[in-house]
Amino acid sequence: MQEENYITHLGELLNAHKIKPTIDTYIIKYDLNGGEGEAPTSQIKEYGETIKLRSTTSTKKGKIFAGWATSKEKADAETVEYKAGADYTENKDVTLYAVWRGPNTIKEAKELETKFEENKTLKDEKDNLVKVPGEFHIAKDSGDTVEDGIVIEDEAGNQFVWIPVSNVDGDNDISTTEEGSIPITRNNGDKVEITLGRYEFSTSDGKETLRQSGANRLDSVTIQSTFKENTSEPRTNGGAGAKLESFVTSVETNYGYYLGRYEASFGSGDTPNGTYGIDGVGTTSIMNNQKPEVKKSQYNSTSSMRYTQATLWNFITQGDASKVCQNMYSSGKEASYVESDLVNSYAWDTAIVYIEKMGHNNYANANRDVNKNSTLKNTGETGDEVCHIYDMAGNLREWTTEYSTYDSGSDKCPCVVRGGYYYHSVNYTAGRTTQYTTFSIHYYGFRPLIYIAK
Repeated sequence: MQEENYITHLGELLNAHKIKPTIDTYIIKYDLNGGEGEAPTSQIKEYGETIKLRSTTSTKKGKIFAGWATSKEKADAETVEYKAGADYTENKDVTLYAVWRGPNTIKEAKELETKFEENKTLKDEKDNLVKVPGEFHIAKDSGDTVEDGIVIEDEAGNQFVWIPVSNVDGDNDISTTEEGSIPITRNNGDKVEITLGRYEFSTSDGKETLRQSGANRLDSVTIQSTFKENTSEPRTNGGAGAKLESFVTSVETNYGYYLGRYEASFGSGDTPNGTYGIDGVGTTSIMNNQKPEVKKSQYNSTSSMRYTQATLWNFITQGDASKVCQNMYSSGKEASYVESDLVNSYAWDTAIVYIEKMGHNNYANANRDVNKNSTLKNTGETGDEVCHIYDMAGNLREWTTEYSTYDSGSDKCPCVVRGGYYYHSVNYTAGRTTQYTTFSIHYYGFRPLIYIAK
């Protein structure tokens, strides 16, 4: 009772003399850590008080605000200790540093226009994995899912579409991924698997039959009696082969590769007019520093090849098409992250399987009549677009690194073109035709592919 009276009396004395007990206060400061805009105003916290931390409206190019950290080192390591609006109860002064993280999804990367400084694995809206190479970004018109077509773009505007691959050995078992096979989820939730391989397709419904998997690339497998592609046999009749070993290894590691969105256009290099014939026939040495573009072309011709940037590149031999494709990322910033090559038969066939499994039935048998395209057009203008890939069924027939063993004495045709074209409806996406090493014409072109280099 005495203690209670003492406390009451002490309170009366303090009130009478307007004396308040001292309460410790603490300052919470905010540092944007490289972000643009105004930092949140500081807050005053009293001892024992719980206070709500501020958010921020500042931005940082290519990054997303994730929360706050109590040191710059933790923030730079993307360690979030407090979310915006979280309770803060510590009784001490503190400076909180903004934590900025890179995008984790295709949609985030597209909205932020993030150019990646190194290879980055992202997820699409269905949690499919997509490996984006360093020095590339997600194109503004890219799909948000694998089914819609994920488009990447380099600094110069060249575009490629992600072709997802579940496995390279043909072990398609959606119920398990223990063998390293990853199912691909469609927009409707269905799961499919895609094997990297060489295929034959039914001429009635486009149904695929696997003839050679990527894992069996050393085997001698012939399709339709004459067509081969492996790394163990020499191309005795000529023509340029693929960098097949590094391609398959990369696909197995990264579960996919990139196919050029468009047929190639002339890009850069010394203009070969005068030394390189207008019909495209010349020597590979002329093409040593030439590079193609993979973007919408601005010019085209059926009479001769004009070596001007953005001209649709026809009148070219298979060997030269291979050379300029390999040149594309042989130097420059992108060279540390990707390798480029002329499309091989594994890449062409697997792309058809991908397109059909994403719901575009019987695309293997599509031709120019699908879009009534009977004239040569600039890339991106024919209407032949599936999963953001243009003109596999039309416009130009396309050189590949697949080869033919056809040989009837002096008549040797080791080079192989694929796809449909504007000039005739007899050719179709999955079709194969043999040609001479020196052959070039107005309806033959090509398309590069790229894959992760490391």
